[in-house]
Amino acid sequence: LDGPVLVVVDDAEHADEASLRALTTAVRHHRALPLLVVLGMTSMTDRVADMVSDEIRLEGLDAAAIAELAAQRGRALHPAMAAALTRHTVGNPRDALALRDEVPAAVWTRPDATLPAPSHVVADVAGRLDRCGAQGRALVEALAILREGAALGEAAQLAGLDDPSTAIDEAAAAGLLAQWSDFDPRLRDRLTRAAVVSQMGVSAAGAAHRRAAQLMSDPARRLH
Repeated sequence: LDGPVLVVVDDAEHADEASLRALTTAVRHHRALPLLVVLGMTSMTDRVADMVSDEIRLEGLDAAAIAELAAQRGRALHPAMAAALTRHTVGNPRDALALRDEVPAAVWTRPDATLPAPSHVVADVAGRLDRCGAQGRALVEALAILREGAALGEAAQLAGLDDPSTAIDEAAAAGLLAQWSDFDPRLRDRLTRAAVVSQMGVSAAGAAHRRAAQLMSDPARRLH
């Protein structure tokens, strides 16, 4: 090599085995080379974990930056909607811009509007749900309906599960759960929740909401 070389691999979690082996060989067996390999990924996978010597986690953009991105695309956002979009996407620019392009213009005039998941997230979650067993899918749907703060017992009862342990294993294996304790499983994020509800369909989601209301002893949670 005539000089330092930078290799950047975006979406590295989807890289093929041959490419990963070639990069690993270059890094581990040719240490004299002035080579830096940067892997960009949304989640660490076992296939690339052994290659990583240092990790930098990028935080999401703030509401002002999300609004500026939308403006650059010719789509102005009211500050309230920019804040709502930022919370919903945790500042992820790809997700925020996808929603800005996909959601009808009328929605952006209503600060109280419920935002969906972008189509690429819906497709990803649909595939993960298909890989879930029946119990895992039932638990994921219950968690999506109950939202944050639901106890495992409530979710299991809504899902009709006497023992949710198998369901937790299935949902975790499908990559639908965030880090959790044994008694406090949570969906990955708000977009996952929105995608799960959209996969359920209006009728099934409505029926699940009504069943969930019957399970709640707190009047405020029941009304919500």
